[in-house]
This record gives sequence, C-alpha cells and structure tokens, in this order.
Amino acid sequence: MIAQQILDRLNMFDKSEVYVEDVENREFELKNSNNFSKGSSSEKGCGIKLIKNSKSAFAYLSLNNKYENNIDSVIDDALNAIELSKDIDVDIIPSISYKYSNKGDLDLNEDMIKDKIYNMDKIARNADKRIVDIKGVSMNASIKKFQVVNSFGLSVEQYKINESFGISVLAEDKSADMGWYAADSSDFSRIDFENVVHEAVKRAIDKLYPVPIETGRYEVVLSKDVAMELLSHYFDIFNAYSFIDHTTKLSNKIGEKIFSECVNIVDSPIVEHRPNSVIYDDEGVKRDEKKYVVKNGIFNGFLHNTYTSNKLSVKNTGNTKRTSYGVLPKVGPTNFYIEPSNLALEQIFNSISKGVYITDIMGLHMANTISGDFSLGINGFLIKNGNIGGYFKAGSFAGNFFDIMGRVYNVSNSYVTRGSFGSCDLHIGESTIGSSN
Repeated sequence: MIAQQILDRLNMFDKSEVYVEDVENREFELKNSNNFSKGSSSEKGCGIKLIKNSKSAFAYLSLNNKYENNIDSVIDDALNAIELSKDIDVDIIPSISYKYSNKGDLDLNEDMIKDKIYNMDKIARNADKRIVDIKGVSMNASIKKFQVVNSFGLSVEQYKINESFGISVLAEDKSADMGWYAADSSDFSRIDFENVVHEAVKRAIDKLYPVPIETGRYEVVLSKDVAMELLSHYFDIFNAYSFIDHTTKLSNKIGEKIFSECVNIVDSPIVEHRPNSVIYDDEGVKRDEKKYVVKNGIFNGFLHNTYTSNKLSVKNTGNTKRTSYGVLPKVGPTNFYIEPSNLALEQIFNSISKGVYITDIMGLHMANTISGDFSLGINGFLIKNGNIGGYFKAGSFAGNFFDIMGRVYNVSNSYVTRGSFGSCDLHIGESTIGSSN
C-alpha cells in the first residue's frame, strides 16, 4: 500500500495522516448521431497532514512514476512550514486504529455502452416528429480509489464508482428549443435509459409552445429537480464550518423548529446504487446510520469532520470530504436529500386552483447562502383547478430559502437523486410570481 509506505517515512513527526487518491475517468460521446468518440484520463496523488510540537502542516504531491524522488523535498518543506505555523487548538487527525479494505475496478463493456448510446439516440429520434436533431448522447464513468492511513494505526482502503448517461435534443415547430436530461448511479445497468430520453424529449417539446404568465400570487410547487438544486446550493448552512465561521443562521437553532414539519432532511452513508455510498469518510472515520439533520422541521445539528467535531466538542458525523488530494479535507454531503412522503404529485396538484409548477431556475449562483435571499428566473407550468396547463418561460421568483422551507405544505413521493443530493417535489404555498412580459 503506497499510503503506508509514505507514512513509514514520516517518523520525525508526532502525528501524521496520509491520504492517497487514484482517479480514473472514461468518457463516451455520440454527437449529431454519427460522430462517436471516447477518451480517458487518470490522476494519482497524495495529501499529507502532519503535526509536530502542537504545530501542523499540510503537504501534497503527485504520485507519478518518479514520486519517490520528491518525498524527501516534500518532507523538508513541511518541516520548514511547521516552524512558521501557529499552534493547533484541537486535534485534526482522528485517533482511530481499525483496518478495512474494499477494492474495486472500473470494468466497462465498451461495446455494450456504445450500443446503449446509439439506442438512446434512436429512441429520441423516433420519439416525436418535432425532434429534429440529437445534439449529443454521452456516458461518463469514473472510479475514485483512496487509501487513508495514520500514525494511530488506521488503514482504510475503498472506492467510489460514478456512471452517468445524458442526452441533449433539439425540438422544432415554428420555434426551436433544447431539452437535456441525465441520470447517474454506481451501476449503469440501474439507470432507466428510456426515462432519461423521455425527460429530455419532453423538456424540449414543452418549450415550443410557451404561454404568458401574469404577475400575481400563485400556489407554488417546486419540481424535485429544482428542490434538489436549492438544497445543494444551501447545503453549507448545515456545515459545521459555517457555525465556526459565523456564516449560518442556524448557529443557535439546534433543537428548534426551522422548517415546516413536513420537511425531513437526511444524510445517509449508504443508499443502494448511489455513487457516494461508502462506509468510511475521507479521513477513515466510520459513518453512522443515516442522520436526520432536520426531523419534522426541527434542526438536529450540523455535519462534522474531525476538526469541527473536536473544535465544538461534539460527535464526529463522518462527513469529511476531499475535493482533491491537494486540498485539506472539509465537510461535505454523503447522500443528502429531502425525504419523500407517500403523497402523489397529482394529489398535490388536485389541491391547487391557481398555481405554478417550477421546473427550471436561473440565477441560483447569485443566491445568498447566509441570509437565504434569492431572486430567480423561472420556467414551468401553470396549474389551474388541479390540472397542468401551458408552459411558461422567463417568469421570476424572489424569496428566502428559510421562509419557503418554513411554508412547505406537502412533499411528494416522486424523488430524484444526482451526485450527492436528492429531493422530492415541494408544495410551498402561495408566493408572488413575476410576469415574463
């Protein structure tokens, strides 16, 4: 194990942790129905946390064929950096010492993938006469293998696989517009390819016949995709670093009702066939059973890694996440989602006489994650007397994340996941919607 070999060379430090990451990416794409291509890339590197005389340093290096020549210089640089650093206030390396190994490989049948991509193209082309072009069908696959060892005797080796298919189509009937959709899993045989195509085709065709929307008060239903985007954007309010940095409104809200009692937000270590479902986090800490961050609207507490849990003297939730071997670990989601109910979306629609079903949002990157304020461009469908009506474009919706989550009347049983996040549809009640005129 490379991580252990590097750790063995760090005996001049009081405590040390070595994280080795090996990432392989494979890409397959069909453009305009006749241009098939494939490619691959890989990267392997190491991140090292070091402590000496209550001071810490972080170092990293690429593990190329000549990496052993660089280790001594990396160690020297770390020793120099530690001399200039401040004393650490809490331990940043978990004092755990178990062993675990789970190895895997990215075993892809390229002929099968190519057939699946061409078949998706064919299904989309034959789905509706208004589909005039299939701009692209793609499959992306990656495997991230990682090892974590530390000077307490910890040794964890595991892997994550993420496989996704997506399609982009062009519809035309007097006007023209695009539709795109994708789905991912740890096993592409679990992806409903026909549904991916259906969603892309439907989204393109819906946009061809927009109707006007008047400014006014509407019952608002957020589609599961939109709710998932909002949850992803506002994830950091549940991140313990935001408590330490005073950048969350939830600092003194543990045990209090922050959202509607319909809202349950979960972070789960294992969800079947999801890419991030692994037993140990990126510091080698074993994850608990699923955690209700919000239960019946009540905030149960922040998500933590080793540093934040020691800093705040609370239990480590096993939510260490590294975006790369070259950066220090932070707190991140595992499988973070709004829990669905047993209520069908059609039942929610039936309760609405005048409303909107928002299916697309624009401008979320500008939304304030501290105050919760947002102002979004929106597309979606009108709802009239319980029925879905025409598709509208370029409306506007301004509000506050904490406010709308406090006004959720119902959540649906329709559920979507992508990456680390998931959600169902949310009925948030009456809000002001701006006209596109």
